[in-house]
Amino acid sequence: MTTGTLLYLNGIFPPLRPGNIETSDGVMLRYEDRGRGLPIVFVHGWAATSRFWEGQVSRLSPYFRTITPDLRGHGDSDRESGLDYSTGRLVRDILELEEFLGIGKPLFVGHSLGGIISASCAADAGASGLLLTGVSRIIDVPATRLKILMKMRWLAERLVTPRMFAPGVEPELLDLVRGESAKSPAGVLVEVMEGTAGSELPSLDKKIPLLVVAGELDSLVPVETQRSMALEFGGMFATVRGAGHNLMLERPAEFAGIIQDFAEGL
Repeated sequence: MTTGTLLYLNGIFPPLRPGNIETSDGVMLRYEDRGRGLPIVFVHGWAATSRFWEGQVSRLSPYFRTITPDLRGHGDSDRESGLDYSTGRLVRDILELEEFLGIGKPLFVGHSLGGIISASCAADAGASGLLLTGVSRIIDVPATRLKILMKMRWLAERLVTPRMFAPGVEPELLDLVRGESAKSPAGVLVEVMEGTAGSELPSLDKKIPLLVVAGELDSLVPVETQRSMALEFGGMFATVRGAGHNLMLERPAEFAGIIQDFAEGL
């Protein structure tokens, strides 16, 4: 028996369980399910995909059950124009996936828009814990400017994508983000932003453990904004030095360690 086989049997390389779920309004969502133990549901942000979490899933799935869906309109999920892209529908998608997989009250890890979705899921159905990163209290993006940028997508990729990172980001990470974002048609990304514009972080149950993690150099959601949010809801706060808005890509091992420490304390 090879070393690789032994590691697999011992759970070091947990089996991947990819799958699809059809939502109650007939939309196909793609997800990956790996590992066992405390379920952790990772919810990505706008113009992102489940691949953004690979640096955490690869490190955490030997110890926890990790579930990484692609939101509708993103990744390998259905992404046609005209679907319901409201925040309420995105939240319902995740709750339906949770019910389908039988994983009541998981730990939610949410980034940016995915943080508001995760917090709403926790508020609606409960959670073992909630970890938010790059999350603001309200989604406030000028729709007109967004439409212009999406019509000139090459310009958006040149101007906006680097702002997701700290200065000096590796070109490979920029290429990854641009490639994953390109899976979503420009018009659909506009529809998602229009459907979620004005969405606010719900009131959080202080009985649910909360950790807010900010990239020290996040240029989209200031560190102090995230710190204040953690204090308001009685949560803990941490920063990742040298990281920007996409800290899960910039500091994958460090962020995975933070998640692991938080999960083990629940």
